[in-house]
Amino acid sequence: MNYLEQFIASVKFDYKNILNFKNQTIWKSILYALCLILMSNLIISIYSFSNFLNVSSQLMFLPDDYMITREGATSIGEESLIIELSTLGTVIVFGTDEVISEGEVLQQNLIFIGENSWAIVEALEEIVKSDYRTFPFFDEDIDVLTKDDILLIASEFDSSLTNIEIIYRYMNAFFDIIVHFILISLFGVAALSFKKLYPISFKEGFTIACYGITTPLIARTLINLIGVNMPFLFTFYWMVVGIFVIFIISNMSNKIQNDNT
Repeated sequence: MNYLEQFIASVKFDYKNILNFKNQTIWKSILYALCLILMSNLIISIYSFSNFLNVSSQLMFLPDDYMITREGATSIGEESLIIELSTLGTVIVFGTDEVISEGEVLQQNLIFIGENSWAIVEALEEIVKSDYRTFPFFDEDIDVLTKDDILLIASEFDSSLTNIEIIYRYMNAFFDIIVHFILISLFGVAALSFKKLYPISFKEGFTIACYGITTPLIARTLINLIGVNMPFLFTFYWMVVGIFVIFIISNMSNKIQNDNT
């Protein structure tokens, strides 16, 4: 069977065809899993870059007369301006002082620019606000930051952010491959415990697990594209792979029993 036929059989849990995969070389299984993982990461990366909004473009929504002085920042009304930097696990918030509460703990890094206070806080740390006399962009020569000044600072940051995003995507794909093949290998070892049901080898268990990632990887890719946050996605992902492996091995055992009767 070619890779497309194997892909369709894996998605459909078509054990009758999947039983034939165990006789192929382990390298074909590795190449299948590798291509699938890389394709998933490529799709997510392309989607991420196509929807990437740099900080300076989002700061254009600030009022034209917006400025920050040692006394405070210009009010932008009741609506807050929130900029998500998912790659850095950071959110930038422009708004009223009531938007963020003192002592609050967030799950991600925070840069807060309020009317009378500001804060830069790491994830899971309590928020401590400061007044603008200690704002890090002020010095002896700079007491005021206009919207143009803020946009200039943001544009310099954007060039670094783009590079960080590229490096992040490469590293994420690399570690995704490493984690997959470590866990697929563990499934290959775990499959040996089914020898009483079927005389399975590590290669066969490894091969089955390689094809077992097909459906959960498709689901994970779609979830990432939609932007849904699922805390236990990793656990569910590998549970489905485990179910796939057990399902195929049990059908191998049934096939042997049927052949013997």
